[in-house]
Amino acid sequence: MRPFLMSYIQGNDRGQAALLPAVIEDYVAADAAVRVIDAFVDGLDVRGLRFGRSVPAAMGRPPYDPRDLLKLYLYGYLNEVRSSRRLERECFLNVEVMWLLRRLAPQGDGTMFGRSAFVYQPEADTYMCPAGHVLARKQAMRRDHLIVYAARDCAGCSLKPRCTTAERRFVSRHLHEDALERMNAHFQADPTLVRRRRCASEHPFGTIKRMTAGGRFLTRGFKKVGGEAALSVLAYNLIRAINIIGATPLCARLA
Repeated sequence: MRPFLMSYIQGNDRGQAALLPAVIEDYVAADAAVRVIDAFVDGLDVRGLRFGRSVPAAMGRPPYDPRDLLKLYLYGYLNEVRSSRRLERECFLNVEVMWLLRRLAPQGDGTMFGRSAFVYQPEADTYMCPAGHVLARKQAMRRDHLIVYAARDCAGCSLKPRCTTAERRFVSRHLHEDALERMNAHFQADPTLVRRRRCASEHPFGTIKRMTAGGRFLTRGFKKVGGEAALSVLAYNLIRAINIIGATPLCARLA
């Protein structure tokens, strides 16, 4: 007599008709954090805050509403998805993002490649750029604890408009980058280590650092880095408000 074998849990047939919710609104929970982001940003005076393109141009291709872009970036920082290319992908795959942007999908083509787009090659101590070119080690800045890598010539590269406005691209690496990466991998393997370490004075700093992949910025320049820092702080404050007040009551207050 053959032993009885239990079957696996099976999904539905992809060709089977299903009575799914008729509107995307039904896919987002009433107390979802994404609703707080939507209510908060809709209440902002983007013109008074001097957001770029807060007033559409009279001619040319219509731009994306800065409110929609802020919503997307806030959602990304809230969920540790900061890369513009990953955010663009979320617009097609993530139901909450579809709801938040009403199925808009801003493309990441207009944004510059961040440092994360470059792959470090430890054997040769070089970086590989998105176009497949090598950035060689140029100099060590001991005072800043950085090593600078530079491309030879970016003039003929088709990706140059998305990479740099300079003659060639530079990428920096911390002198102790290996140790920082090991620390991040250690914390990701056992998230309880971070939770046990938190205390009242370290909570904001530790949470923001975790949300930004160890405190690493994706942009360069004081103004752009300041914008990243502001998004991180705003995302943290939203998380705290949701945890203390609750998403649904907070949406009601922001309405």
